[in-house]
Amino acid sequence: MERGIKVIKDFNIKIDPVTSAAYVSITNSKVSKTENLSESVNADLDLSGQLVGLEVLSIDSFKEISDSVANLGLSKKEIETILSELEAQN
Repeated sequence: MERGIKVIKDFNIKIDPVTSAAYVSITNSKVSKTENLSESVNADLDLSGQLVGLEVLSIDSFKEISDSVANLGLSKKEIETILSELEAQN
């Protein structure tokens, strides 16, 4: 496994060790558009509007917008798992 990538269930999380920014890959679908959920969190969506991945520039921002992320189809448990891994990597 490549350094900086950790598989969590069906997620791949890649964290930039210099900036602490992270990208959470949810599916392998092609990204059609990106929606800004906050100044520090972007959601990549496919053509049908399904979540493909999340760019997280700030873990605190991710915590603040977790309800918005849930509206994109992630369960509370999945969000908690992602957040826990992001915090562990910092």
